[in-house]
Amino acid sequence: MSEVAETTATAQSEEIVRSQQPGELQNIQAAYRLTGKNYLKWSQLVRAVLKGKGKISHLMGTGPKTGDPRFEAWDEEDSMIMAWLWNSMIPEISDTCMFLATAKDIWDAIQQTYSKARDAAQVYEDAHEFLNFLLNELVDILEKESHAAKRSPETSSPSEKTANGPKNVQANGVKKEPLVTWVHKNFQGILTNETRCLRCETVTARDETFLDLSLDIEQNSSITSCLKNFSSTETLNAEDKFFCDKCCSLQEAQKRMKIKKAPHILVIHLKRFKYIEQLGRYKKLSYRVVFPLELKLSNTVEDADSEYSLFAVVVHVGSGPNHGHYVSLVKSHNHWLFFDDENVEMIDESAVQTFFGSAQEYSSNTDHGYILFYESLATSSKS
Repeated sequence: MSEVAETTATAQSEEIVRSQQPGELQNIQAAYRLTGKNYLKWSQLVRAVLKGKGKISHLMGTGPKTGDPRFEAWDEEDSMIMAWLWNSMIPEISDTCMFLATAKDIWDAIQQTYSKARDAAQVYEDAHEFLNFLLNELVDILEKESHAAKRSPETSSPSEKTANGPKNVQANGVKKEPLVTWVHKNFQGILTNETRCLRCETVTARDETFLDLSLDIEQNSSITSCLKNFSSTETLNAEDKFFCDKCCSLQEAQKRMKIKKAPHILVIHLKRFKYIEQLGRYKKLSYRVVFPLELKLSNTVEDADSEYSLFAVVVHVGSGPNHGHYVSLVKSHNHWLFFDDENVEMIDESAVQTFFGSAQEYSSNTDHGYILFYESLATSSKS
């Protein structure tokens, strides 16, 4: 899941990656290649692409060893990923790691040079981008600890081996299940992307995981309406046609996204920063978007409502995407607290609605809810 750097949301009309033939890796657009100043954004994109293709082991160094019957095929694939990584960087950077031996060596060298985890809060001015970085950094740390524990089992207690999730290691070289950390257990949900070919009516369903939902917003709307729009049917035609495996060609199709498995903690990111082509820059959308204290999530595969309770809000204060300030609201022991740097004060629950946004485009109110944190009532009732 992500590390994004610069402004908040990418333009909807742009694709970050361009597809080649089905099954191949995708070329990252030039605008998103590693420049040295966008490491977090680039690394999140690289991880997402490789994880989606089942090739993340090339970055983790967990592939078969020399002498393993599978090594030759894996090594050939590693060479392909090395070339793909070089192509995802500007030449000035790729030239510095052209003589490294493996994809992991390239990944580690770039991370050591450009990753500033301790300074990430300064590198990332956007709260959503920093949240993605933080969650993915935590997953990386937990995965590395797990791999280290497996290499030295005599130093690990039984509780340490299972603390971060089931390992499900299978014998005879069978593919292992991915590590499930507490980050996944709490924040990860599953989306189902259903695409129906309009020629043969074949429905292709593809599952993908998410740690947060990014929603387009409209003036005087609500989270419920934004979620309905998120799951609305979209027609794929013209340059966006779908490659149908049954027809073996590009066809017009209808696509929709639904939630297959709702997470314990639902993080909703309101896309308040939009690229305006006429202006040639990003603009903050101060739209009034009502977010309820109690939310019923209805756009699920099972069509059974999942109930959530709001427990935290990240608020962007400011009129534009390139400047501003963040404050947060947190519910603790049935009381709402307002955090502004080192200042903390208790506020009334009714004050939450003052952060819905502005009903008019030009308003003196620049304090707008940006990231919402909801906890499943089913989860909280068990705890």
